[in-house]
Amino acid sequence: MLSNSLQLGCDCVGDITYLDMHYAMSGEVYTIKNGICIHEEESGILWKHTSFTRKVEVRRNRKLVISHIATLANYEYAFYWYFHLDGTIQLEVKATGILSTIASSSDGVPAYGTQLAKGVNGTYHQHLFSARIDLPGNNTVSEVDVVALPAGQSNPWGNGFTQKETIIESESNSGREANLTSDRTWKFSYNALPKNPNTGNPPAYKLIPTSVCPLYALPDSLVATRACFTKHHLWVTRYDREERYAAGTFINMRDSVDGLAKWVEADRNLVDQDLVLWHTFGLTHIPRDEDFPIM
Repeated sequence: MLSNSLQLGCDCVGDITYLDMHYAMSGEVYTIKNGICIHEEESGILWKHTSFTRKVEVRRNRKLVISHIATLANYEYAFYWYFHLDGTIQLEVKATGILSTIASSSDGVPAYGTQLAKGVNGTYHQHLFSARIDLPGNNTVSEVDVVALPAGQSNPWGNGFTQKETIIESESNSGREANLTSDRTWKFSYNALPKNPNTGNPPAYKLIPTSVCPLYALPDSLVATRACFTKHHLWVTRYDREERYAAGTFINMRDSVDGLAKWVEADRNLVDQDLVLWHTFGLTHIPRDEDFPIM
């Protein structure tokens, strides 16, 4: 309902296909004209190689872009899905709009924000999102960590490393954190499908976290209670058509836990099931002078 009607030339550039967005929250259809933009973009080099004979081969890359922009109070959030030629699916969220500020009675350095002008404090805050990833069919989710090998005969030069894969078997232990020190990723495999004839591995997707941060609000705070999905970077649940919103419903009108933290209490089996992955990502915004008044 908060999505923008997009305009050619600024919101979207090039050969554009638009889709209207239709809502029927109260039984009557509400339409946002040109709410979704579909186009292609040039995307640098797809691949390149120079052989020992100095022969060069290079191919350019393109990506399919599906986007929409929503206005939430003072902020605009622009959501971009990128579909690359190498099979990569990427989600980018851009934050723009008017910076959230409060009046400041001090001309010094505010304790919880950035002094942007006389009497203007740009408060520290976070933008945290949850991507609901509902893939078709039954699959199994594994947590994959890169680990260094100990010194020994199998690692004589001390530079060996491998990966450790841990299956997430039930909802009660599906809350997981990103880990930069182990290059942690999450893999969801289709074990029932025919395996790759060359590798023997089943088809799989890999979720690579690229923009994660912890929730800085205290665990028992109202923010953490209402937005319980922010407590983990990954959740995994069994598919349920009623479980659509990571924080549950009526977020601003309750002081109790709902959504993911409540659903995983069912502790359903997650091995070779129809699963939904919920990825928490975002940014911690320490405002700069350049962010004021419009980002």
